[in-house]
Amino acid sequence: MILPLDAHAHIEPGIAPAELAVVWGAGCHPGLVREVKSFSASRMRDAIATTPVIGEVGLDGAARTPMESQLATLRGILAVASDAPRLLSVHSYQATDLVVRELREFRPDAAILHWWLGSPAETEAAVEAGAYFSVNASQAGPGKACGSCLPIGSCWRRITRSVIDLSRRRGIQATSQKVRVP
Repeated sequence: MILPLDAHAHIEPGIAPAELAVVWGAGCHPGLVREVKSFSASRMRDAIATTPVIGEVGLDGAARTPMESQLATLRGILAVASDAPRLLSVHSYQATDLVVRELREFRPDAAILHWWLGSPAETEAAVEAGAYFSVNASQAGPGKACGSCLPIGSCWRRITRSVIDLSRRRGIQATSQKVRVP
């Protein structure tokens, strides 16, 4: 089963509704055992036909889902994204090395590591693999866990451009709005 929606939203409470834009995506969260077991690459291809986003997908080292099943699903999704490039929102909780290894292997056009918790060395490896990063306000900034090792300054502009470019290549209409970064 592919869920049509990331049912948990991570939206800063101070952002006014007029500043938000919603883009639907299709994914298979690694922590959802039933969804990972029933993953189908052909259903994923069908699900992403009208969206520029795949997510949330990835690996979760703390999930009840067996890692072998998670890896098979992630590889299937990355193969689909190789044929139909999309912006990927990638989960990597307690599995950052494995996720970065898969990104190096498949080289997706635009992978955003969602709520990144990697070390500086893992962050450098992820940058070399072409990844982007998503962090919440409590993670970013001087003295914070991710504040000194993430290339945030250029990241947001590149992500916006990737979404628009991928959308245009696939004939999907996308809109660009300003994103407020603390």
